[in-house]
Amino acid sequence: MKLDLGCGYAKRDGYTRVDYDSAVLPDITHDLNIFPYPIENNMADEVLLIHVLEHLAPLPEDYKKLWQEIYRICKNGAKINIEVPHWLHENFYHDPTHVRRITPVTIAMMDQMRNQNNIKIGDKETTLGLQWKVDFELRNVAYGYEQLGRPATCHYEVVAIKPARIKQ
Repeated sequence: MKLDLGCGYAKRDGYTRVDYDSAVLPDITHDLNIFPYPIENNMADEVLLIHVLEHLAPLPEDYKKLWQEIYRICKNGAKINIEVPHWLHENFYHDPTHVRRITPVTIAMMDQMRNQNNIKIGDKETTLGLQWKVDFELRNVAYGYEQLGRPATCHYEVVAIKPARIKQ
C-alpha cells in the first residue's frame, strides 16, 4: 500500500489519499493529529508527506505519537518521502499553520544506530529512536532552490527499519 498522508488536492496515481478535509475527496478522511490512524499495522510500502509534516503535532508528545504511528503503519523497508519548507526560508514563517521546523537532524535523531553511536562517543544529541521505540534511517537529503539561489524546500528520503535494530 502506498499512502499520501495529508494529500490535499494532489492526486498521485497508485496512492491511497488521506486528508482531514473531505472537500479534497480523499480515499480516507482522517485528521493526522488524531491517533491511531485508520490503517492496519505494517500496511505501508511507501508514505508521502508532501508539505504536511510542518503542519502537524505542535506539542512534543504529539510529535512522538505521530512518528510512532508512522512507524506502526509502515512495513520493514517502507520508504517515507518527506518534503517541507527549508527551516530558514521565509516561507516557513509566513504560514501561521506551520508549527514545526524539520531539519535533517530532526529525522536522523530517530535512527537507532546513530543513537547508539552517539551514546558510545558521549554525544549529547537526543536519542529519539531509542526513546520513542522507532527506527528510521535517513537515506538522502536534497534541497529545492528558488530563483535567487536560496534553499526553499527540503526533501528527505527515509526508510523504516523493522524490527528496530537495538533491542531494549
